[in-house]
Amino acid sequence: MKYKRFEDLTISDNYMFSVVFSDPKLTAELICKILPEEKLSPEEIIVKEKYVKNAYRSKAVVFDVYRKDNTHLFDLEMQVKDDQFLLDRAFYNMCAMVVDSHEPGVSYELKFKSYVVFICAFDKTKTGRLVEHYEMHNRDRTDTIDKGHIIVVNCPVESEDNHELRPFAAYVMNPNASKDDSFVKKVNDALELKRRDLREQELYMEWQYELDRAKAEGRAEGRAEGRAEGKAEGRAEGRLNALISLYKKGYLDLNVVLEETGFTEEELEKALKEVDLSGENSPAIAEENRAE
Repeated sequence: MKYKRFEDLTISDNYMFSVVFSDPKLTAELICKILPEEKLSPEEIIVKEKYVKNAYRSKAVVFDVYRKDNTHLFDLEMQVKDDQFLLDRAFYNMCAMVVDSHEPGVSYELKFKSYVVFICAFDKTKTGRLVEHYEMHNRDRTDTIDKGHIIVVNCPVESEDNHELRPFAAYVMNPNASKDDSFVKKVNDALELKRRDLREQELYMEWQYELDRAKAEGRAEGRAEGRAEGKAEGRAEGRLNALISLYKKGYLDLNVVLEETGFTEEELEKALKEVDLSGENSPAIAEENRAE
């Protein structure tokens, strides 16, 4: 696969988005612009490409940027390619965050408000709004569960619903836009700084290597395990074993998984439910583990 050069990455690339917004101050400021009504605490934890797994789920979730303070949980994700299952994935990620935040034996009281935010480089909701906010309520809208929220930012939409966020949305669509906006300037300065960071360039190359290695491993295992009547199954198992390796090392998010395997969201979810992610029983991965 041909990758972008590191110096050509923009904020709409998942890798660069994750790197730039590992900065707590930039993350908090972006969240404030997306949700101006929320007053956020400066105490926070940032985890880049966080791997979440617990006993109640068979599927792993890898977050681009995961922010946790005393009252809120946030999952921020950059989405460049349209995905018909995006809202399903957002709901799944929200559930994963809630379960992951609960320690065994604690009450069911939800101590956090959870937000899953997808920043889309396309108009996902077709509602004419820059920011679309989904929450849980009864049919009469007389009662609301104010604990789970899904936010979709439709970056191409030029609406009047969020003036503060508009410059950043334009910057997502065009890396040369909104350079006079103070927040966009800070984000762009951070991005340029990362581009000159030799260590970050090395990590990007390692990420590429891991992705290529996993793809090759998936193809090899698919050939080894595929019979005449079951080649598709063998290829799928090889891909899943490769995904396991990348998920655990935090090199891969779901967007890349879908693109690189050719799976749909539904196919990937079904396949992952049938795999024990903690087993790592594939011969190739076992061999790698012995080598390490």
